[in-house]
Parts: sequence; C-alpha cells; structure tokens
Amino acid sequence: MCSSDLNQIHAVVVTCPERLRATLRGLSAKKIVARAAGYRPGDLSEPFQAAKYTLGTLARRYQYLRDELADMDRHVTELTDTISPQGGKFQHDIEVERPPA
Repeated sequence: MCSSDLNQIHAVVVTCPERLRATLRGLSAKKIVARAAGYRPGDLSEPFQAAKYTLGTLARRYQYLRDELADMDRHVTELTDTISPQGGKFQHDIEVERPPA
C-alpha cells in the first residue's frame, strides 16, 4: 500500500529538525501518519514548520490513497460476487488439455 509515500515520510522524519523528530521517535508508521495528518504548520520559512507541512501533506495523501484503495477493493469484491456467487470460481465450458504426467 502506497509504500513510496511511507518511504517519503520516513525520509522527512530522518532529516527533520530534532525537536520534531523527538515527538515521532518510537512511533509506528501508522501512528506517525495519524499524528502528521493533523499537523497545521505556521511560518514555512522555519525548518520546523516546513517539515510539519511536508509531513502533513504526505500523511494526508497516504491516508487518501489508502482509503481509495480500500474503496476499490470493496467494489471489485462486490462485482466479483455478482458475477460469480461461488466465491470467484468461474465456471466455463472450455476443455483444458493437460500435458501427460
């Protein structure tokens, strides 16, 4: 799931000012994303605030894409269940020639 976004978040965490990094130290990726998504930075000319802005933007993008993928999975499951109520086992009238054992 959106691993490039998580990689970008990690890269910003590693390089951000220590004051911000200390608030994220020891947190799982999921908790970092949740915390960073709520960041509302101030003056972007300050590195601390610019890092918060970057982390917040990346975290919200990650959450959006994660939710969009979950939506798509639900739709695909519904369509698959409609097409094949037997759980994805499509019936067909095609004979398959198997190689000799």
